[in-house]
Amino acid sequence: MHNLEKHYNKLIMNNQNENAFLNIHGMGLVMKNPSYSHRDIFPDTLFEYVIEGEGYIYYNGVRYDVKAGDCIIARGGIANQKELHYGSSTQNPYLKLWFTASGRFIDNMFDAFGVTNAITIKKCNILKFFQDYVMSLSKNGFDCLSCMTAIITIMDAVYNNNIPTTELDNFDNLVDNYIERNMKYPPSPAQAASNLGMSQKGFSEYFAKRFNTSYRKYMRTRRLLRAKKILESKENDNDSISEIANNLGFCDQSYFSNCFYKEFGIYPTEYRRQMAKLHNQKND
Repeated sequence: MHNLEKHYNKLIMNNQNENAFLNIHGMGLVMKNPSYSHRDIFPDTLFEYVIEGEGYIYYNGVRYDVKAGDCIIARGGIANQKELHYGSSTQNPYLKLWFTASGRFIDNMFDAFGVTNAITIKKCNILKFFQDYVMSLSKNGFDCLSCMTAIITIMDAVYNNNIPTTELDNFDNLVDNYIERNMKYPPSPAQAASNLGMSQKGFSEYFAKRFNTSYRKYMRTRRLLRAKKILESKENDNDSISEIANNLGFCDQSYFSNCFYKEFGIYPTEYRRQMAKLHNQKND
């Protein structure tokens, strides 16, 4: 995800250029927070994309549940506006991108797409596009033409199922970043596929083609390789085998040791002894 968390302080923008045709009032990234909630009358149209986790929206007495892969469009400027109340799941808080827009262009787009409902929630694979657009806003500020293009693309994906093509290299980076963030507690194949906007079958085929193995085996190997590096480093000598196993999401030391042996042909305790011996020989 282009390490969005690292850019969080740069990801909040409030556009002061009031434009009757199109204006982006704000945008940002909502970090995982089980207590996050917000209530407001929404004069502006809200565009959101849930990257991970789950949440909810209450509007006009109706609750809408949202989760990873959902794009949400809450239409602003409608007659008899009601309070919009939305927030994050306490058990599985969401990570989401958002921006708000207003102006004649927004109204014209709803008319053009024939949208009359106040809330639209649609699962669609536009994470890459959505995040690139929000990142562009945070770096380059408001540009009317690019904003118009982005909004048309989002609405076309949501209302007409026309998903923009994602370049393979960019998707590979997206998968790599997702794997790195979820190293300790890997989501199930179904959840990982959903979070990345893919079907489970497509996700399995992608892993088989790119890594020549399954998602589960790949994640286990990645964690074991991480453990191997930890055991090789003198800086981690004080970390017990049990702590290393726990920090990498293995259920217990025995299971971790057996997995390590199957992968590398040696138990972690013995591997640590060999590494310590090599370090001592270098220092002699």
